[in-house]
Amino acid sequence: MALFSKSDVAKGKLVYDLKEQGPMCDKCGLYHASQNGRLAPTGKGKMRCLIIGEASGPDEDQYGKHFIGKIGKEFRGMLSNYGLDLDRDFWKVNACGCFPGYTTVGGEKVIASPSNTQIEYCRPIIQQHIRELDPQFIWLVGEAACRSVFGDKFGKVGINRWRGNCIPDREHRSWLIPIYHPSFASRNARDENITSQYKRDLNFAVSCLKKPSLKKEVWEVDEVERLVEFVDVKGVLDDFIDNPPDDLYIDIETTGLKPYRAGQKILSISLSEEDDTAFAFPLQYRDHWLSDELEEIVNLLGKILIDENIKKMAHNLKFEDEWLKIVLGIQVLGWNWDSLIAAHLLDNRRMYSGLKYQTYINFGIAPYNTDVQKYIKGFPFNRMEDVALPKLLNYNGLDTIYGMRLAYKQMDTFEEHLKLNWNQIYDAYDLFHEGTIEFSKIQQNGILANEKYYRDAKKGMKGKIKKCQDRLEHGPEAKAFEDKFSKKTGTISKEIRTRQFRVASGGSDYKPKDLADMIQHILKKELPTSKNDNPRTDKAALESLTNLPFIKDLQLWRQLNKLDSTYLNQFLRAIHEDRMHPSFDLIVPVSYRSSASDPSFQNIPVREEEAKRICRSGIIPNRGWHLLDADYKSIEVSIGCCYHQDENMITYLTDDSTDMHRDTTLDIWQLPLEEVTDNLRFHSKNGWVFPEFYGSYYKNCAVDLWGRCLHMKTASGILIKDWIDDKGITTYRKFEDHCKEVERIFWKERFSGYDQWKTDINRFYIKHGYIETLFGFRFRGYMTSKEVGNYPIQGTAFHVMLWTLIQINRELRKRKMRSMIIGQVHDSILFNTPPNEKDELISMLLDIGTKQVRDKFEWITIPLKIDLELSPINHSWYDKQKLKG
Repeated sequence: MALFSKSDVAKGKLVYDLKEQGPMCDKCGLYHASQNGRLAPTGKGKMRCLIIGEASGPDEDQYGKHFIGKIGKEFRGMLSNYGLDLDRDFWKVNACGCFPGYTTVGGEKVIASPSNTQIEYCRPIIQQHIRELDPQFIWLVGEAACRSVFGDKFGKVGINRWRGNCIPDREHRSWLIPIYHPSFASRNARDENITSQYKRDLNFAVSCLKKPSLKKEVWEVDEVERLVEFVDVKGVLDDFIDNPPDDLYIDIETTGLKPYRAGQKILSISLSEEDDTAFAFPLQYRDHWLSDELEEIVNLLGKILIDENIKKMAHNLKFEDEWLKIVLGIQVLGWNWDSLIAAHLLDNRRMYSGLKYQTYINFGIAPYNTDVQKYIKGFPFNRMEDVALPKLLNYNGLDTIYGMRLAYKQMDTFEEHLKLNWNQIYDAYDLFHEGTIEFSKIQQNGILANEKYYRDAKKGMKGKIKKCQDRLEHGPEAKAFEDKFSKKTGTISKEIRTRQFRVASGGSDYKPKDLADMIQHILKKELPTSKNDNPRTDKAALESLTNLPFIKDLQLWRQLNKLDSTYLNQFLRAIHEDRMHPSFDLIVPVSYRSSASDPSFQNIPVREEEAKRICRSGIIPNRGWHLLDADYKSIEVSIGCCYHQDENMITYLTDDSTDMHRDTTLDIWQLPLEEVTDNLRFHSKNGWVFPEFYGSYYKNCAVDLWGRCLHMKTASGILIKDWIDDKGITTYRKFEDHCKEVERIFWKERFSGYDQWKTDINRFYIKHGYIETLFGFRFRGYMTSKEVGNYPIQGTAFHVMLWTLIQINRELRKRKMRSMIIGQVHDSILFNTPPNEKDELISMLLDIGTKQVRDKFEWITIPLKIDLELSPINHSWYDKQKLKG
């Protein structure tokens, strides 16, 4: 039955006396087209569990009952396997109580999903249902249900972020259990990776129904001791010195993200020795302390932080380590636990390891940053110093209380996993713990950058972009486009509706339909199509047309805009006193690799020579020094062999007379050996071999190769287009069909062992719900078969490099060398080195990176190689030259 009548809506009368703003049905409008809008919860709720779904479907709207359509019947059948009845054991309601109607996708009429606005309109009623039913458990079935309950507290509420948790929510005193919507599994019934994960999540949700009720749970208010008097701060610090705690959790509040600019401050610090108490006090907050008082406080604090017998903990210890060293001159010793790293290790999902989110999913405590939220952002300085001191200290203290509580829970979880045969869990943690400490030191080294060079480059870039844009928008092609597509709009006024070819404002891009029409109707050229038969206008699709002046200008415009807006802007934002300090982190990618930000140092262009020159020419060594780039050669291919043991691939890697990229070139272009060129081999390597290894397939590869290689020539000077024409491959479609056979040979004949391993590891994932690497890292949650085959290889290859980086950085300190690591890019390490240490450094890194690493990890059965490139003295990163031998 409907919750309220149409007359109630029209009169503004609602059957619920909502404490908060009521439902805004007139603004929404869905109710007027619904037969049974605002369905009240149905079911007896024997298990005291409320299921919140997405929205009514046409069947639910017609009959006024929940979950009775095709998907609902499937869901009922799944629950019956657990002895559960949807009507007897649950209450049911939808995040959007009305039928959202239909929409068109790809030319087909489909049921629409409720919009975020519609869900927000319904939130007050959902909250009222929860208050009245007072459920012990709430299943949030799909993203709409999550949004209905969480609102905007946590930003993005995608179901992949939330599924698999059982949250002790304190606001509702209910266990919140987000799961995929059954329609997700139904739509992907042929994908075992999806259906198996759905079954695991449903099994988990059912198991949570055994948890004790939270209704009578008593939660003590977490108190922060805010110390604002010198005598009180000194007393606490003296006590820590005289009676050192076993554990000490540390958190600081600062005026920015990085400590290198003059004026950056550590405003306050909080210390916890137990997970229910925090001592928070100001440091450089305004002029709170007299200079001698602050000096004494820093001195006492330093004695505590350098005591290695006190096990230090933090959530992102790299932040505290870097700031305390740069701003206060304190090098923290005895780091023992990083709850951020542990959170990422236990679950590698995106946007999952932040302290506020972890505090909520583990303890049900909603975000507690309301008092400071609007002050946190800002570059290079935030406005945290504008926060009233009591509020700042309270926020700071809660971070350490909840961080320490989280750390202790993580330690217990680690022990539980150890008992369940996750035997290398501590090995994986230790690698990242040690790695993040070394990254802190590398960030402090910084990268010398020529600010004037980048400012000049940006100035010149603006002029190039404008000239290029003028040619695109006002050239003969643009005039022909306007003449063809402008239309008369009236028979009397004869007004003309003008359609012009324009690049988007801000240089972000152009309209794909405009470009497709330009190419097909003005330039008279064909385009490859997408799976939906729409013309493709991406970079790869345009490669075969770069002989046309318009397309050449278009590609140049794209490249120049990206250089200007992405790279040059980032560099200039990050450079301070001719040095950048990128952040290198281990807690972002789901592949357990690293990332770099401010600037995005790992994404600097490599393949496009001009872009590479512009970006790297401003990165320089110390005066009189070199830059040394040490890059593990094909390490992902080598590490892949340690997993799949493919005999042919091992031969390719260990027998110098063989060449997989050359052989693939022969297959793709039907060439004899003597006609292969380095350029063709390069594009076979990067346009076929590696994309196939990483999960691409023949159609994508065919588009890329067709666009990039047709204008190239064989060794004897024959155009590739003419060569394959002679072989009967006269059109793109024929080339695509040919590539399908090349792919069959590639996987079923040449690398059949690798192919079988991909099948086997995916079967393991489907059965167990995780995969584990040789270093002990586990990947969980939903993964595509491509990700299942890629992540362990990509992650392990990086971990080999990370282990090497850690050992080298330690050895540099041990030998008291001046050489320093200044950056890490994918599988390479960048050094700044004086000439008199160059040879010793090279000898050290080759020994550690190719010999000691294999002694340490006996499963590395393939020889590892490191390519070395050195810049001449005082020359830039771009000027580096390959070292022989």
